[in-house]
Amino acid sequence: MRRADAVFSPDGRFIVGLAKRRLEIFDQKTFERRQQISSAYDLFDSVLFSPDGGRLLVRRSTNVVELRNVRREWDVDGLWELSSPGQRFAFSHDGKYLAATCSDRSVALFDVRGKRPLHELRRPDILTSPIAWPLIWIPKSHIVAIGGGEPVVHLWNVDTGTVQVLNPGAGNTWALAASPDGKTLAAGTQDGFIKLINLATLREIATLRGHLTIIQRMEFSPDGAMLISYGGEGIRLWRAARENEER
Repeated sequence: MRRADAVFSPDGRFIVGLAKRRLEIFDQKTFERRQQISSAYDLFDSVLFSPDGGRLLVRRSTNVVELRNVRREWDVDGLWELSSPGQRFAFSHDGKYLAATCSDRSVALFDVRGKRPLHELRRPDILTSPIAWPLIWIPKSHIVAIGGGEPVVHLWNVDTGTVQVLNPGAGNTWALAASPDGKTLAAGTQDGFIKLINLATLREIATLRGHLTIIQRMEFSPDGAMLISYGGEGIRLWRAARENEER
């Protein structure tokens, strides 16, 4: 997740915005304000819906994250206190887990339903500096893909604890995206390349060249047929490459 102070709900009903000490809830169709929810704390620039839209992540401070229950009047029903400031956050696709990259170069894991912190992945070869490196969950799995300050991507299987290493080989990895079927990983680098990797074989299947600077963000279309990428000089739209096809 990139830092944001306003998000759409997955069901298309709400827009949620952050003010200093309140949540602003708007109707997504009419843009009318439905509700204001006051907070006793300053709310920071991280807000994220779970995939089913049932929970909302709100960062209360650099180290504390609230989980609000959307279906229970947006009440806080979980708190996650991180050992160091959270940088990027992502829910697993089944909503069971929440992961965060942290400024102490760890990757932390939270059990959303059990409302408790779980494991931390602490390996200096993964997050090599306290920068907001990207992380995403691979669809239909409990595998977290983690970018970082080396030309590699790490795949952390939180069920087994194993870590696999992919080497896109084109500079630091600043953006990640996974196809909806969980078969293809896109890794965007500081050199403006996008590497497409087959997650079954862990083989590179295509290199997309079209950006001149760092890839900042990427996203697959819902059917997986297209990929959109955002770089410092503009936006590119790609047709997803097939096996053994290079673009």
